[in-house]
Amino acid sequence: MTTSNCFETSALSLLLSQNATEQQILDMTKVTVKTVGSLEGGKGKGKKLVAKRTVEAAPAKPGVPGLSLPAKGTLNATQFMLAIRDAGKRVFYVSQVTDPTTGKVSYHTGTVNVEGSRPSLRVEACHTRNDTIIAIAGYCGYDPMVNFGAQEVAARAKANHEIAGSKRLGGPTVAEARSAARSLAGLTNAAQGQVDTKAVRIANLRAQQVLATEAMIAYVNAGSEAGALVERARLDAVAADLALLGVTI
Repeated sequence: MTTSNCFETSALSLLLSQNATEQQILDMTKVTVKTVGSLEGGKGKGKKLVAKRTVEAAPAKPGVPGLSLPAKGTLNATQFMLAIRDAGKRVFYVSQVTDPTTGKVSYHTGTVNVEGSRPSLRVEACHTRNDTIIAIAGYCGYDPMVNFGAQEVAARAKANHEIAGSKRLGGPTVAEARSAARSLAGLTNAAQGQVDTKAVRIANLRAQQVLATEAMIAYVNAGSEAGALVERARLDAVAADLALLGVTI
């Protein structure tokens, strides 16, 4: 066989192998439609050819190698978020060992609970992804043909939405709004529906007046003349401010 013939044979073999590989991929994903002819018609009537179509569905999508995925709906939204939080966490047991010769103490970790050991929880990064896939599969289903990150984000968003439900995420509740309305009673302008700043100022001065009076009485009972004088001066200042606002004591 000449060199040219050898080259042509090798090229032909390469093309055939590539075509076989492509055909295998198509066979995994294709939906085949078969048309089968049959003759219908009774005695004395003309027989006609009727086409019947049968559809062969594509094979099931492959799973995740090395993982046994739970059925969709096994976890609810809360259980899914807890599973995501615990993804990658593993329990290890820490035991204390003392060298009988040197008396040196060392600590060993393992997955077996030996006598005298204490449990310890740590995150194993190599298990985080697989645990997350299992959680997604049990909550809303996992598709190995779709990007992992996109499915995780979508599952988290769906779970957060289900957990929140119709709960208000911001703003006052009805009870808080009613309480605020009661607190503003008498401090709003009935005509304009706005806060009456003068009424607010008077209420503030009245409160200062009460506090200063109580403090002055306490200083007098304690025998502190200086403290009583300070509070007396504060009372005089409050009275002057009230007079400017047209309020008589």
